[in-house]
Amino acid sequence: MEPHDHNPCDPTFMQFLFFITFILTLFFACNDNGDIDGNSGNQTLPEFTDLIPYHLLEQGTLVFKRIGPPGNPYSGFYVIDADQKKSWRIDCGNASAPSVSPDGKLITYSFCVINTTWWDIFIMNIDGTSRRNITGMTGDESTPSWSTDGKQLFFSLDRFYSNTNNTEALYRQSPVENPSDRIQLIDYNKIDPPNFILGEGLISSSSNGKLLVLQMGLRTFDADGSNMKLIIPVDNNSDHLMCSPQWSPDGNKIALLSFKRNSDLAVMLYDADGKNQVKLATVTVTGTMDWLGQDNQLSLCWSPDGSKIAFTRPDGVEVGSHIYIINKDGTGLAQITSAPGVTDFSLSWNR
Repeated sequence: MEPHDHNPCDPTFMQFLFFITFILTLFFACNDNGDIDGNSGNQTLPEFTDLIPYHLLEQGTLVFKRIGPPGNPYSGFYVIDADQKKSWRIDCGNASAPSVSPDGKLITYSFCVINTTWWDIFIMNIDGTSRRNITGMTGDESTPSWSTDGKQLFFSLDRFYSNTNNTEALYRQSPVENPSDRIQLIDYNKIDPPNFILGEGLISSSSNGKLLVLQMGLRTFDADGSNMKLIIPVDNNSDHLMCSPQWSPDGNKIALLSFKRNSDLAVMLYDADGKNQVKLATVTVTGTMDWLGQDNQLSLCWSPDGSKIAFTRPDGVEVGSHIYIINKDGTGLAQITSAPGVTDFSLSWNR
C-alpha cells in the first residue's frame, strides 16, 4: 500500500485517473488471500491503545478504518464504544468503508473478493463475527451506508471492467443475503450535468426519507431515486472542495467538510435546503498525499443524538489523520484519537 498525491474530493482528478485507480486498486490492493496488499498482508493489526476521552463522546459506537504509519501500513477497523468505555480492533483483511447500523449491532463494509466478483458488500456483527457477503454482484460495490431505520442499505456499483455493463449506479437493498428487493435508484451517468464516475462518498439517509449525495455538487433526492435537486452547486472559483456531507439525525441540517490541501479544513453547517451556511470551526491541515484506493479519507459523521460532529483532520507530513469532535454550536473542539503517524478515516457513529 502506497500513498499518492491527489485531492480526495476533486472530481476532475477522479475522472482523469479513473482507469488507473481501479486497475491499481484491484490488482495491487487485492491478492489471493484477501489481504490489504502484498506488502502489508502479513502485518499484524495492533491493539487499540489510544487514550480515548470517552466522556467527550458521551454516547454511541464510533467505527472507523485505520492505516498504520508509512513503513508499517497495517490496515483494519477499530470500534470505540462510548457507553461501555471500551475499544477493540477488527481485522477484516482488504476491507474498506465501515458503516455501523443505527442500533449499533452490525457493521457493513466493502471487501475485495478477488477472482470472483471483485468488491462486494459484506455485513458482520459489531465484534467482527458472522461475516457474510450480501451482494455478490459482478463489479465494484463500494461505500455502503444504512437507512435511518436500519432496514435498507445503499451502495454504489461500478461495472466498467467486469465485461457486463458499463454501469455506475446507486443501489438499495435489505441488509441480508440474496435479497429480493434490490433495486437501482440512480444512474450516475444520467445526472445533469453527467459525471462518468461513482458518487463521491457515502449516501446519507435522513429521518424524513430524503437522501443526500455529493455528485458534481450536493444533491438531495427521494428514497426511490426521484425528485433530485441540486442544492449546493460546485463553486468553480473556490480553492476549497466539499467532502463527506451528512444529514443530521433529525433531518433538519446538513454538515460537510470544506477542504484545501495542506492548508485548512472547515466544518460547515447548512439547512436542509442547502441555505444559511454556518462555519462551525476551521483547523489547519497538513499532508501532501492520500492512500491509494481508499474511500472516505476525509470523513464526517454526527453523534446519534445530533449534538456533536466527528471528523477527520489531516495532520501528517505526507499522509496521516486523526479524529476530532465538535459540538453542533461550534464549541468543544477536541481530539479523540492520538496514535502517532496513523491515518484514521471513514467514520461512522451510531447507537
